[in-house]
Amino acid sequence: MTRKTFSLGLLTGLIVGVVAAVGFSGGHATPRALAQAQPQPSADPRFYLISAWAHPGSPGGAPAHGAYVLDAASGEVFLIEGAKAPQSIGRVPNISDPLRTPQTPLRELRQ
Repeated sequence: MTRKTFSLGLLTGLIVGVVAAVGFSGGHATPRALAQAQPQPSADPRFYLISAWAHPGSPGGAPAHGAYVLDAASGEVFLIEGAKAPQSIGRVPNISDPLRTPQTPLRELRQ
C-alpha cells in the first residue's frame, strides 16, 4: 500500500465517520431534551420524626430493636418493633413545626 493511498483511505474514513456520527445523532433537526417537569410541592408537607432504639438483650431475654415515629402533621406517634407492623401508641398535642421546639420561660417552670 502506498503512502498516497493510505492517506486517501484515512481521510475518507474520517469523513465517513463524521457524517455517520451526525446522521445517528440527528443533527440539529432533533430538539434538545427538556428538563423533567418538577412536581409541585403540596400545600401540606408531611414531616416525620424518627427515633430508633435497640436493646442488646439480657440473660434470658432476646435482643430487640425498633423505632418511634412521630407524624408531625397529625401528632400521632407510632411504635415499630422489629419486623412487626407499626402500631399507634398515642398522640402529641399542638405539633406545628417539628424543627422548632417551643421554649418555656423559666418562671413558668418554677411555678
